[in-house]
Amino acid sequence: MRNPVEVTDLETLEGRVGVALELINRYGDEDGSDHKQWVLDQIVRVLTGCQFKGKTEGQSNTFINFDKNDNYLQWVKKYEYGDEDLEDTYSWDEGTAP
Repeated sequence: MRNPVEVTDLETLEGRVGVALELINRYGDEDGSDHKQWVLDQIVRVLTGCQFKGKTEGQSNTFINFDKNDNYLQWVKKYEYGDEDLEDTYSWDEGTAP
């Protein structure tokens, strides 16, 4: 079992980038696209300023979770909107924790 990502500095951009990179390091090699999508979703949450929610015990890992905030929801909305000519071009998937 891997140790969870340490959430030490979410007050600075540098700290958030560090947490995002650590998420990739710890969970980026999980099998399955649903788990990889969870990693991407958690990274978006970290980089959009979401607050740390807590740690959860999974089958093979202890993993961290971040809440949603307005910046995250706006980012998802912009992602899903896609092209100016084609509203709702894409859909965002939060994935499944490993």
